[in-house]
Amino acid sequence: TIQDAFGRILHILKSYGAEDVIPTQTLAQPAALLQAADEFVDRYRAAATFNGTEGMMTGQQQLQQSNSSLPVLCGECPGWVNFVTRKGSERLLRCLSKVNSIMGVAGEIIARDSI
Repeated sequence: TIQDAFGRILHILKSYGAEDVIPTQTLAQPAALLQAADEFVDRYRAAATFNGTEGMMTGQQQLQQSNSSLPVLCGECPGWVNFVTRKGSERLLRCLSKVNSIMGVAGEIIARDSI
């Protein structure tokens, strides 16, 4: 099982001297998903106020809106984020999520809690 595998890995890492082993999936995944959901809702609401009209927009209206930051493109892979920031178009950059990867969120939580 996954728990058995984690237990074995934990044992090996502690035998090499690790003091703490933090499972990032259980620690940071819920926080990252909530941040991503909040970001999507904020962007969707901003796009829905296109030309001052509230409500749902058609796909055509979204395409016509030049500053649209939809869809939200999440990047779990640092290589993907690096590619988009270096070689991607302005449109891709606008759509790139501001939320860190699960590992980035875990790092923020660990750094905050260790201070």
